[in-house]
Amino acid sequence: GAETQRVRDLEKGFKGMAVEEVVGGDLAQQQALESAKINLISNPDLSPEMRSQGLKGIEAYEAGIIDMLPLNDKGDAAEGSRLSEGSVYYDPTNVYGGMYVGVSSNPNDPDGQVQGFDDVEEAEAHAAS
Repeated sequence: GAETQRVRDLEKGFKGMAVEEVVGGDLAQQQALESAKINLISNPDLSPEMRSQGLKGIEAYEAGIIDMLPLNDKGDAAEGSRLSEGSVYYDPTNVYGGMYVGVSSNPNDPDGQVQGFDDVEEAEAHAAS
């Protein structure tokens, strides 16, 4: 009874949020992201490192980076066959020394086709080169 009502209330809330997002657009999305940040920061079950990684992921999403860097089985480098030239990826483990990884469209890039950056604009510029 009470649990069923709680589930119905949650479903109603989610439907309301979906309508708000369609109607409110960016404002509803920004509020949802801010709420996610607060939940990350205040969650006692998360370690400081987990909180930091979560916040970085939200920051990447806000910057328009939605793809996570695909790693090889060892987790020490990108899985080359799964990378797209001209793309930027979020690198939560900083394998390439930055939060973002740009994959240059130029396979002969003298600086390296795959590079890490802390600035999304630099990563996007590298990916476009």
